[in-house]
This record gives sequence, structure tokens and C-alpha cells, in this order.
Amino acid sequence: MSHLEMRYNEPLPHRPYLLPEGYRLVTVETDADKLGWIEACAEGLSTGSWTVKDFEKNMLEPEGLAKDQIFLVKDAAGRVVATATAWLKPGNRGYLHMVAALPEARGLGLGGLLTQHVLDFFLARGVDYITLDTDDFRLPAIKTYLWLGFIPVLSEYGAEQLWRDIFVKTGLRTPVFEVQHVKKEMN
Repeated sequence: MSHLEMRYNEPLPHRPYLLPEGYRLVTVETDADKLGWIEACAEGLSTGSWTVKDFEKNMLEPEGLAKDQIFLVKDAAGRVVATATAWLKPGNRGYLHMVAALPEARGLGLGGLLTQHVLDFFLARGVDYITLDTDDFRLPAIKTYLWLGFIPVLSEYGAEQLWRDIFVKTGLRTPVFEVQHVKKEMN
């Protein structure tokens, strides 16, 4: 497993996403929402067994994070099935954080919908650039990020080969002229 970085290159035409019937997009309001977020992230990102107190410490205390920046998709029964967070970082940078979905909600386009919603949030606030981190085995997520306008960042030795391997695995063309070489100091 390798860690990868991506940067939103430039605004692309808005990609319309429609929530499947019975689903709704909300932000974190209640302890039940926090527990739903914890479950989605434990299943989707293997974060382990957080408590509500862990959620509040890690998702509400850091500078640039607030409840209304943590987006949730709930199903018809009101269960949180997917999440993504818009973290405003120093230097007027937007950071796409904690995109996750329960296994039964995967393949519905919720990750793309949430990512587009986070992008819209950042673009409306005029951030200078948007970044994300992901793992090399999250191929469906990587394909979604590429489709929405993110490009690979080659910030560490060996990252170029990792990206070439990902493009082979996904059947996508390597964006040789779009790969961005960025110094680690940008973070």
C-alpha cells in the first residue's frame, strides 16, 4: 500500500450528480450523525473504533474544520451511508478529507457526488488550490478523482511509477503532460 497525493488542476464543467431515490445530502448535526460518520469511515477507510469524543477531537477541533463542512449521505431509513469532508487548510488551500462509504452503498456514485459537493464548497469560497491524499489500492476513488479534474502530484521518489501502475490497472491513459511535480514544501 502506498500513499498518493492529488491536486485539483482547474475547474472543469460541473459534473451533475443525482442522489439515488430515497437518499439525501446533509451535514453533521447530532451524535447519531457522528456515529454514522464513524461507522462509514470504519468500514470505508479502516479508521478503527472511534468514539464520539474521538470524532469531536479529530474532526471538529482542528482549525479549518466545522460541522457544516462534514457532508453525509443518508439513506431512506436515515442511516449514514457515505461521507466526505471539506477541510479549509492554511494558505487558502482546500483539502478533500475522509471520503468513505459503507460497502452496501458503493457503486451508487455517492463518492463522486460528495467529492463534487466538496469541490463546489471550496470553489464558492475562492480557495487557491485543492488537494487530497489517497491510497494506491483505492482504484474506484482514484478514477472518480481523475474524472473530476484532480491530477497526480509527484512529491516523493517513486510516485511516478506508482501512478503509471495505477493507469495500467485502471485502463486509463497516462496523463504524461498533466502530471504535476510539486515540492513537499507546498503542504
